[in-house]
Amino acid sequence: MKHLPLNPQIFIDNRKRFIKEMKPNSIAVFNSNDEVPSNGDALYRFQQNSDLYWLCGVEQEDTMVVLFPDNPDPKYKEVLVLVRPNEMKEKWDGKRLRADEAKKLTGIDTIVWLDSLDALLQSWIHLADNIYLNTNENDRKGTLLETRDYRYAKEIMQRLLAIAGLTWKAAFRFRLFLVLAVLLLASGVALPLLIKDDGTARGELIPIFVSAKAQVSASSAMRLSVGR
Repeated sequence: MKHLPLNPQIFIDNRKRFIKEMKPNSIAVFNSNDEVPSNGDALYRFQQNSDLYWLCGVEQEDTMVVLFPDNPDPKYKEVLVLVRPNEMKEKWDGKRLRADEAKKLTGIDTIVWLDSLDALLQSWIHLADNIYLNTNENDRKGTLLETRDYRYAKEIMQRLLAIAGLTWKAAFRFRLFLVLAVLLLASGVALPLLIKDDGTARGELIPIFVSAKAQVSASSAMRLSVGR
């Protein structure tokens, strides 16, 4: 059932309420529901994800809201992601929102098309300390159908694991772990020889030993940052 557009200030206030509860330097990603097929090429009537609608008021599929209040680029603190309009598809499925229409409806100034989101989102995730992903926590949830939110959460986890794997490989390649292991072993063996029973140092040995460790650590960090 169609209805008149709501006042966009409702959604602006809702986003402010959610952002107020977010941890510092966090990013939150919300997805729309899936289109559900019935028979042939027909689809059931689309029902929007209530959480996403509460934040933006958009009722079409393939929609996302990305909130990153501490984004260094003010343009991307609030982002509405929409599917790029396709005039041929609109003949069958109905009109889709244009950027200017979405801005008026939601109060979000930055509109990004879904097919160009990945590169932007990757950089935002690298900048954030925490990621909020929407899930259904209703105790009476009892469906076997995997929702778009859960699929997206798995995709983000796979990306983060891939990044962690590359970091470990780089660390091993530049022998950082080997250097740290040697330093820890040297500390465990040498410190008992350099400290008296009363806890004081034996002459000037400890400052020299600590200085040598610091130089090796700095050299390893430099190698890791500049490459081979």
